[in-house]
Amino acid sequence: MAISSKKAWPMVLNRTCRTIVYGFFCFMVCGLSPFCHGEDRAIEPTIDFASQIVPLLTKSGCNSGACHGAAAGRGHLHLSLFGSDPANDFESIVHAFEGRRVNLAHPEKSLVLLKPTSQVEHGGDEVFEEGSRESALLLEWIRQGAQWGKVRKLTNFRVDASASQKNGDGSESIRLQAFAEFDGGTSMEVTSWTHFTVDDPLSIAWDETSKSARMLRWGQQTVVARYMNRVVPIQFIRAFETETGSEISSTQMKASDNFIDVEIDRMLNELNLVGTEGASDEVYLRRVYLDLLGRLPSASERNTFLSSTDERKRETLVDRLLGSDGFVDYWTWWESKWLQLHGINNEPQALDAYLTWIRSSIAEDRPRDQFARELLLGRGDSHTVGPANFTRMVGDPRMQAELVGKYFMGARLQCANCHNHPFDRWTQEDYHGLATLFAKLDRGRMVRDLDRGSVTNPRTKETAIAKIPGGREIASSENNVAAFADWLLDRENPIYAEAVVNRIWYALMGKGLVDPMDDFRNTNPASHPKLLSKLAADLVEHDYRIKHTMKKIVLSRAYGRQSLPRKGMPNDDRFYSQARVRPLSVEVYADAVRDVLGTNGSRRGIHLIDPTVPDESLDAIGRCGRLDNCGGQTTIGSGLSTKLHLLNGDFLNRQILSETSLLKNAFAMHEGTKDRLRHLTQWILVRDPSPLELDFWLSELENLGPADQLAWYEDWVWTLLCSREFRTNR
Repeated sequence: MAISSKKAWPMVLNRTCRTIVYGFFCFMVCGLSPFCHGEDRAIEPTIDFASQIVPLLTKSGCNSGACHGAAAGRGHLHLSLFGSDPANDFESIVHAFEGRRVNLAHPEKSLVLLKPTSQVEHGGDEVFEEGSRESALLLEWIRQGAQWGKVRKLTNFRVDASASQKNGDGSESIRLQAFAEFDGGTSMEVTSWTHFTVDDPLSIAWDETSKSARMLRWGQQTVVARYMNRVVPIQFIRAFETETGSEISSTQMKASDNFIDVEIDRMLNELNLVGTEGASDEVYLRRVYLDLLGRLPSASERNTFLSSTDERKRETLVDRLLGSDGFVDYWTWWESKWLQLHGINNEPQALDAYLTWIRSSIAEDRPRDQFARELLLGRGDSHTVGPANFTRMVGDPRMQAELVGKYFMGARLQCANCHNHPFDRWTQEDYHGLATLFAKLDRGRMVRDLDRGSVTNPRTKETAIAKIPGGREIASSENNVAAFADWLLDRENPIYAEAVVNRIWYALMGKGLVDPMDDFRNTNPASHPKLLSKLAADLVEHDYRIKHTMKKIVLSRAYGRQSLPRKGMPNDDRFYSQARVRPLSVEVYADAVRDVLGTNGSRRGIHLIDPTVPDESLDAIGRCGRLDNCGGQTTIGSGLSTKLHLLNGDFLNRQILSETSLLKNAFAMHEGTKDRLRHLTQWILVRDPSPLELDFWLSELENLGPADQLAWYEDWVWTLLCSREFRTNR
C-alpha cells in the first residue's frame, strides 16, 4: 500500500533496495524466506500494522495526548491520537526521520523498540519490558520487514463479560474478553491488545493481568474498551447492601401508568434502593413553580393550592403553569442559553426578532421538528425573520457546525476539528463535512445562500466534502442544509429527539440522563438508556410537543419525591430514589429575592437575555460572563466573590433596608410577633415555620426593644435569603 508522499520516494526507494539486499542475503545463508532468522525458527503469519501494531501503541499509551499523540507529538515523533490515522502512523514510524526508527538489518536495534523498553534514553521512561509480549510482537513485525500488511477493515468489536470469582466484600470480579471481526469473515480474540480504562478509579478497580474489574462501591460504573478505531463501554452494577435488605427488597413499589416511574423503579430495584415518599404539597408547589416559571409562588397562590381538596390539583396546577406567560418567559430564557443568543453590534432589531420568534414558538408549543427546521433553514432579513439569526450567533462555518452538533445532536464535535474524536464515532471528515454545509452562507443582515464557499480539512489540506455526520456525502445538486435537516428530523433517527428530551430532563431534574447534557457518545452512556429512548419516542409520537414531555416529567413520582433519602438508604444523586437538590441560577435567585422583598421592577433577571449587556446586581452575584459558555446556567453562591457580596454587598442589604420592602410592610400589617414571623416565613420560604423554629425565634425577640427588634428582623431576613433552603429548589 502506497503511504508515502512524492517527496519521500527517494527515501522509500533506498529502503526498498536495502530490504531486497537483506532478503537476498538471508535467502543465500538460510535457504529460507527473505525474513528468516534461524533454521529452527517457525515462520510467523504476516503481522498487520493497523490491526496489531497500532492497538499495541494505544494499549501502551504511546499515542495518547500526553505522549506522541499530542498535537505537536513528542521527541519529533508524531502519532495520531489513539491510532485514529494508522496510515499516518505508519509513515511516521517507518519512513520519517530518514527511516532510522526501524532497522531491518538488525531489528533488535530499532529505535522504535529500544526506546519504549528503555534500552536507550526515552523521555517516556519504560513503556513495556524487554522480552515482554509487546516487545516480541514489535520485534517480529520489524523482522518481517516492518510492512503495512494486509488491509483489514474492522467490522465489529465486542466485549464479553463473565463473573470470575466472588470477593470477600460480596462483590464479584468480572473478567472481560474482547473480540474483533474483520471483513472477509476473519475474527480473533484481541483482549491482550485492547486498552481498558476505568471511568471512576475510586469506584471500580481494574486488574490488567487478569483483565477483570471489581466494583468497590455500590452504583453503576463504566469501563471503556478501545481497539483500533472502536470504543465500547461496559457498564457494571453493584446493588446497595443493607442490614434490612430482605425487608427492603420485599417492599412493593406503587403501580404507575407513567413509563418514567416504571423505568426509574426498575433501576432502583436492581440497585436494591427504595425511593423516598412523595414530597408535601408545599414542597411540590415551590419546586414546580421554580422549574416551570423560574419564580416562587406568592402567599395567596400557596394558600389556594394547599386549601384545594381536588385529587387532581397537581395536574390542574401544572396545566395552568404551562399555559402561563411566566412559563413562556422562563423557557425563552432557557432556549436563549442553549442557542447561545447574544446581541449583534448596532443591530438590536436582530436579537429582538430572534427572541420574539422563540417566545411565540414556546407559547404556541410549536412542534420541535418544525422549530429545528426553521432554525436551520432560516433565511432573509434577520431584523424581521427571527430564525435567520441562528446563523449569525457564530462567526464561521466551523463554529456553526459545533453549535449544530451541541444543540441538535447533543454532541461535542470540536475535538474532531483537529483529529478523529478520541471517544466517539465522529471523524475529521464528519466535522469538516458538516461545517461545509454552512460554508455558503452570507452571515450579514440579509442571511442568504451564496454560490461559493468551502472549508479546508487541516489534515489533508484539501477542500472538505459536504456530508451527513457519520453518513453519506451530499451531492452537489442537493441543498446542503435541507439534506441535513431531512436526515436529522427523520422520525426513524432518534438523535435529535433524544437531545431535546435530555435537555428538558436536565432542566427539570437537575441532571441529564446523559450527563453532561451535550455529551452524547458511546463512552458516556445514559444512566437510564431505556428511559431516554422511551422519552424520545414519546416526544415524536406526540408531534414533538415539549409541553407534553414536561407535564409527563413533573407529574411523575420520581420528580415529586422528597429530597432527603429514606432511612437506611444512601444519599443518591444519580438514580432518582430522592429528589435532587439544585441551586437556583443567578437570574432566578435575583428574581426570587426581589419578589419576596417586594422590590422587583418591571424587568426580571430572566428578561436580560443578552450576556453582553452589563447588570450590576446579576454580575455581582455571579452571572455568566460575556459570551462565556457556562453550560446552560450559572448557579448562585458558587464563587468566593459571590459569597462575599451576599455577606456584605449592596444586592441584599439595599433591598432589605428599603422603605418599601416586605419587612417594613410586615411591621405595618402585623402587630403580633408570632403572626409577623409566620407571615414572613410563608413569603420567603413558602412554608409555615415549625414549632421549634417559632419558639426559638420568639425567645430571641423576647427581651429586645423596638429598635433592636427591627435590626434583629433585618438580620433574620438576610439569614433566610442566604440559607440553603432559599437558594435551592429543595
